[in-house]
Amino acid sequence: MLYVTVYCSSFLCNEFTTEVAMSTVHEKQLRILPFFKYRVPVPEPPPKPELDSPAEDLRLQGLGRLPKGVLFSGFNILHLNEARELYETLYEARDFEDFVLLAEQARSIVNEGLFVYALSVAIMHRDDLIGVKLPPYEEARPDLFIPAETIFQAIKEDRKRKDEVRNVFYPFNDTHGL
Repeated sequence: MLYVTVYCSSFLCNEFTTEVAMSTVHEKQLRILPFFKYRVPVPEPPPKPELDSPAEDLRLQGLGRLPKGVLFSGFNILHLNEARELYETLYEARDFEDFVLLAEQARSIVNEGLFVYALSVAIMHRDDLIGVKLPPYEEARPDLFIPAETIFQAIKEDRKRKDEVRNVFYPFNDTHGL
């Protein structure tokens, strides 16, 4: 193994330190972004007990009161209290690896909107995640951002139908640049 001692001016040392820090931020960014990838809610089958699966972290007990698929609102005190509990748990994680492990487990337990909200707040406040950028909310939850004209066209199509078929599908362009 080769060890190199570097003597440098403060300018070069700061540049080297910044490069190393940015590398670490980039690595953290790559580990965090998959949590914000949109997943279509699908009913999950009941869990099968497995001997090899890690047990749910005790710090996450009591979470999951807001059912999945329900619209999360920061103005509802019950929703906000659960989001605060998750935020505090994520914020107080021992280190980055513990944070990622808790987030992975919490994602399968709590409401989707509540998870994105609490995770975003925790990322913005943790000292070890300074520099990590969050994706826009409409990319994390595109199901909440449907253009009004799409809704009006769907209503118009629904009024025109003469049969009892209840399914009306109208594709929309989701690259409208919100």
